[in-house]
Amino acid sequence: MTNLKLTVFVFVLIAIKTTTTANTAIPFQLAGKLIIVRATVDGQAGNFILDTGVADLVLNARYFEGEPTGRIFHGVNGQSGSLAISNPSLQIGDQCWKSVYAEVIPMIQLESSKGIPVHGMLGANLFRKYTLLIDLQKLEIELFPVGKRGAQPGFLLQDPPAEIIPFHYKGATPLISVNMGSLELRLTVDTGAEVNLIDKKYQHELDGYLQDFEQKDLGGFGRQAKSVTVANLSGARIGLLTGKPMRTAFVNLGQLNRFVPGYWADGIIGYELLRQFRIAFNFKKREMYLWDIAPGLLVSGK
Repeated sequence: MTNLKLTVFVFVLIAIKTTTTANTAIPFQLAGKLIIVRATVDGQAGNFILDTGVADLVLNARYFEGEPTGRIFHGVNGQSGSLAISNPSLQIGDQCWKSVYAEVIPMIQLESSKGIPVHGMLGANLFRKYTLLIDLQKLEIELFPVGKRGAQPGFLLQDPPAEIIPFHYKGATPLISVNMGSLELRLTVDTGAEVNLIDKKYQHELDGYLQDFEQKDLGGFGRQAKSVTVANLSGARIGLLTGKPMRTAFVNLGQLNRFVPGYWADGIIGYELLRQFRIAFNFKKREMYLWDIAPGLLVSGK
């Protein structure tokens, strides 16, 4: 999910042929709070957002063509638009996918807000055969191929995580439990979310954990944005780890739960989590690994 948005993907994933090697370290840059990875699609290199909030490879209609489907995509701010599909090749670092299911949509507002070309998004299903490690301090991701049983990669033995958090799936996106006092929230972990989103029905219950309110625009794929309430949310517990204050918006998440299959989700957590912890996802074993970062080393939330 990207810059406070949600794309709904309801189609069957076409089989992906991949070529895997040893673990691959891939540098990235930040555009605002979005992770931008250089990748190549059908020979065209470009900027792609690492976005576990979407299922598959998503391409910007400005740069890529697809076959019209007559179907519609939906955004978290209520916007929608036409959807096309294609089956390109993809390369990220030295990892190659020979045939990938891709959805082609307009990304007008998203690209405009970042001020750089955005060629597409790299969704969670691309990494189902890997453990994906994200390190915002090093500005680097690593891909560790895993076996059929999804066994933990060897680096976890040398560098044990502070917490191992099991997750379910909401669509293709990991869904974890986060506790706020006695309240347990189920949040999707979306590397494309620049601020957290929580269903506005919980705002009153969380009042004691909130401060520094402001109104900000909620962006999406289309041309329009909408104003939402944003505040610092303190005291979120993930396993035995307690997070630092996180910028959080309160919105109606009916679109998310209406269109995306899986467990009911109370919200979305993204960059505000990634900046505090080194994080890895073992998509086959359905485990998220967290390494705590010293307070003085936290990535800026600005």
